[in-house]
Amino acid sequence: SDKTGNVDGEMTKGEMAEELSQLEYVNLHNVKNFYHIIENSNRASIFEFKSEKIVSILQNITFNKAIIFYNYKGKGEELADDMNFAGFPSAFLSSAQTQKQRSKLIAMFKE
Repeated sequence: SDKTGNVDGEMTKGEMAEELSQLEYVNLHNVKNFYHIIENSNRASIFEFKSEKIVSILQNITFNKAIIFYNYKGKGEELADDMNFAGFPSAFLSSAQTQKQRSKLIAMFKE
């Protein structure tokens, strides 16, 4: 029994939740969010505008890594292509990919 009275040092759910909460705080401590509000958008050109705005933001900040979330798979793939073309090494991750493919991309991101 450890000092908390648990057998073999197992954590209670409360202790685990507290530890995860602390880990999340540590991991997110240096995270910064950037956004741009788009008013009265023309649906035909909205993607191009968003892509240009993301490139502009990335060109004007110092960062090591970035994650961009996009709601639509097809446009997410296009955005990754646009980011690569603009000189920002990018990859697209989707639930449509196999777990092996997603795990490989995440491992590459962590490097």
